[in-house]
Amino acid sequence: KPMVVTMCNILHRPVLPHIGLGVQPSLVLTKLCIEFAITRTDQLSLVIGNISSLLKTGGILIAMGALNESFYMLGEQQFPALALTRELMETALEEAGMKM
Repeated sequence: KPMVVTMCNILHRPVLPHIGLGVQPSLVLTKLCIEFAITRTDQLSLVIGNISSLLKTGGILIAMGALNESFYMLGEQQFPALALTRELMETALEEAGMKM
């Protein structure tokens, strides 16, 4: 089966404006994406909804990340992050019409 690995912008819809997948995938995998793309909890439901818009009905979102991290380092530069908790993710998933 084909697999696409690409850059995207989860803050905007469409998330993948530069390519056409042709079909909606049944699985989307993110790794250290959500918590480092946003810094406010009010953005969380938006980005979960944007990501879930990629999925076909009944599709699966696998979001691998770091809980309770408020920043990350790249060399000597510190960048802000949203300190995600399980509860925040559960609420955002529910608001986006998804379930854990």
